[in-house]
Amino acid sequence: MQDESQTTAPVSSTRRRVICTLGAAAAASLMPIARAQDSAFRPNRPLEIIVGYPPGGGLDLTTRIVAEGLGKVLGMNVVVQNRPGANGMISIQSVVRDESGGNVFFADAPGVAMNPSLFAKIPYDPLNDIQPVAQMVAVPWVLVVNPALGVKTLRQFTDLARSKSGGILMANTGASLMLAGELVKQKTNIPYTWVPYKGASQAAVAVVSGEVDAMITDTGTSLQLIRAGRLQPIMIISEARSLQLPDVPTSGELGLDLKAESWFGVFAASKTPKAAVDRLNSAVNEVLARPEIIAKLQALDFRPVARTPADFTTFYRSELKRWAAIVKNGNIKLD
Repeated sequence: MQDESQTTAPVSSTRRRVICTLGAAAAASLMPIARAQDSAFRPNRPLEIIVGYPPGGGLDLTTRIVAEGLGKVLGMNVVVQNRPGANGMISIQSVVRDESGGNVFFADAPGVAMNPSLFAKIPYDPLNDIQPVAQMVAVPWVLVVNPALGVKTLRQFTDLARSKSGGILMANTGASLMLAGELVKQKTNIPYTWVPYKGASQAAVAVVSGEVDAMITDTGTSLQLIRAGRLQPIMIISEARSLQLPDVPTSGELGLDLKAESWFGVFAASKTPKAAVDRLNSAVNEVLARPEIIAKLQALDFRPVARTPADFTTFYRSELKRWAAIVKNGNIKLD
């Protein structure tokens, strides 16, 4: 049997020059990409996205879906961490204080726009310490109850609330869902007793077990429990019907003037370099345009929304004003 090395033709000097030329060309073509990535993010460190709520909720699920796509687009490690507490303010403060040079961001929901009105003092300046980077999705809210209550319509729900001493026991999982509930309360004039929980998934379990009567949550958190018959949906708090719960009427269809749709987005500290903000924005929008990502998000009933940093900033500031008015009307303050 012949040695394979003896049957392999030697590489000619001409062929060797061609291989070297092609290799140099390939390396040169990669250099602009490497320079662009290094200028946007600090090299040799992962990109981190901090979620200020426990795992399992809609914000956490959305962030992880997008982060998986970001890793492929950016060609770098993308890590999602949960640091729950204080209506998301622990995660916000950790990002504001971070000195990684543009590699750490936080994902949040409308709570980031509600906190300045709800709390007398917060550990960051909502206009000067943080900057919006990219919206990810728009999210319908849904009012759900324990099926054992025997109510399936808004009228039945309001009648029950008015008949109970102290009103409905409503799970409260943070600023976003509390103010969504406040909106319903203002429009229906029914009493609530708020019961706090650390996250939406924990609150959903409490409703299922009968520990509390009802909650308002994003549809992604409650879909599986609704389909299993363990939660009864009453109405969708959004301008359009849910993609995944098309038989559930909207608040508008039930006569309530509630233009309240939730959203999830990515934010940065104000000191984050513009190059990092712009690069992450374009990467998030690229991920949101991919059919497989759209399918995953729509399965949770979330609608992808691509915005520029400037557009998202305008939207964020309008949300600050909008929720401030709702808090003032409801005379709400949290310690």
